[in-house]
Amino acid sequence: FMSNESQTTPVQWFRNEALPWGTHLSMHDHPPLYFYSTHIFSAIFGDSLFALRLPSALAGIASIYLIYLILRRLTRDEYVGVLAAALLAVNNMHIWISRSILMEALLILLLFAAIYAFILFLEDKKYWFWLGIAMGLVALTKYTGAFIVPAFAIYAAVFRRDIFRTRHLYAAAGLVLLIFSPAIIYNTYLYANIGHFDLQLSYLFGQATPEWQASFG
Repeated sequence: FMSNESQTTPVQWFRNEALPWGTHLSMHDHPPLYFYSTHIFSAIFGDSLFALRLPSALAGIASIYLIYLILRRLTRDEYVGVLAAALLAVNNMHIWISRSILMEALLILLLFAAIYAFILFLEDKKYWFWLGIAMGLVALTKYTGAFIVPAFAIYAAVFRRDIFRTRHLYAAAGLVLLIFSPAIIYNTYLYANIGHFDLQLSYLFGQATPEWQASFG
């Protein structure tokens, strides 16, 4: 954690006692997945900028391959898939995000994975499991990834209303909630013990947060 009196964390709130169990499940400002990934890479490669940046670099490379798969599947054209991958590979914003210690690199990768899983799910309901995993990991990375849910819903409502009548869709939704449950439990714990949700959700719902007088970035 980064000690700052304008945006304190549970580590500071419970400074003289053991951290309550609920505070280990997520982070005070975002869901936990990206932070866990950097923790794992730091444990393997040591405390260094290389270790912190490596997850983003790998996610950026994997995103290039995934957009190739998405476009090839949508168009049934190998050339279109290769072109999409080539364009993303030289996109300056994608390169910058992939070189930075930002959760957007992992978020983009998982959003691409969710899109690809959604395409497969529309073709065959047996892919509900992978759709649920991808969407759950998106939610566990950053809340803003939720925009993909209405995008999928609108597409299905216009072109594939039949999937709303299949149990596989709701099984996938249940899997999303299960994977996202650490953040749900964390926020429930915060609300019960501190009186508000984490930084992002408390701002969204207009909750009073005397512990956070500033939101950096």
